[in-house]
Amino acid sequence: RKTTLAMTPSQSEQGSGERSKAHKDAAQGGGGTHDREQQRPKEKQGQYQHSQLLYTSRGTTMLLDASEWDRLSRNAVYFDSAGRTPTPLSTLRVGEAALLRKAATPWSIGDAVQMRNDVRERYAALLGAGVCAQDIAVVPSCSYAMSLAANMLSHKLVASRCAVLVLEGQNHSNVMAWQVLCRRRGGDLAIVARPADGDWARAVLSRLNANDVAVCALPPCHWCDGAIIDLVAVSEACKSLDVSLVIDATQFVGAGGVLHAKALGAAVVASSIHKWLLGPYGAALLYVDAALYETATPLEHHDRNREDTPRASCPAPRGSTRAAGPPTSSCQCCVIRSTSSWISASSVSPIH
Repeated sequence: RKTTLAMTPSQSEQGSGERSKAHKDAAQGGGGTHDREQQRPKEKQGQYQHSQLLYTSRGTTMLLDASEWDRLSRNAVYFDSAGRTPTPLSTLRVGEAALLRKAATPWSIGDAVQMRNDVRERYAALLGAGVCAQDIAVVPSCSYAMSLAANMLSHKLVASRCAVLVLEGQNHSNVMAWQVLCRRRGGDLAIVARPADGDWARAVLSRLNANDVAVCALPPCHWCDGAIIDLVAVSEACKSLDVSLVIDATQFVGAGGVLHAKALGAAVVASSIHKWLLGPYGAALLYVDAALYETATPLEHHDRNREDTPRASCPAPRGSTRAAGPPTSSCQCCVIRSTSSWISASSVSPIH
């Protein structure tokens, strides 16, 4: 898929010609840097608020409100922008407000549960009916999410079914974790070659017929050219063969419509947020089917990823001068919902 993002000027801008004239004069003037800067017209914030951004993807062209990208440089036509998605103004404002809160009033942040839940609910809506915020986790990256998936699904690789299926040229985020799992469990990474007719689904279904695949790790569309993989057809085969379907939806969610994870029977769906979800770098969203996460062993162990467990330390009530430390019975922040008592570090036996 060739994805483009370009600006078209408004009628008032088309007729002016002032910018090109100023650039030409600056080029012929022979003056220093200061002279050229003086001759260059000043771009004011909001100058292009009535311009239009053309968004083209999979043969569809839409006009976007350019005021959402008023910081975007107007000195280039930006082709294939999926890899480095420009940040809209609404996202920028949220990020600035969050950083300002961290700088000015960090004590007001708390544990940010509601903010995380808002994000989880929005992502759940993009994954279709039956998916709720409880099924969603915020993780550092898509590759981290796939490491979690490989850890949770490692039991699927047995002697008779020890292959993990991926596509030729597939994004490494949904490949490398499976390479490690196959090496550790003695499995095989089954790479489906790029089909001459472009029908990825038929090629995948043909490979599944060997009946040795335990996990099918796929994207909804190939990251190199945007070729669509018919996940509906693939998912039906996975269900009938008891193959776990893992989806890296980074290239799709936010631009390609609702994914319908439940209907696909997906075990895991992960998406980096810096592309079509229009977020910052350094985070991803992860859906895990309830039947899987209720029985899986976590990759990490800490007090924040378990329900009804005491916190290792208490930040003290807001406004209190008491120093942070282990929970105490007199502190209202330290009310422990679990029926088990607090376990001190000295009483924990080493894990072998």
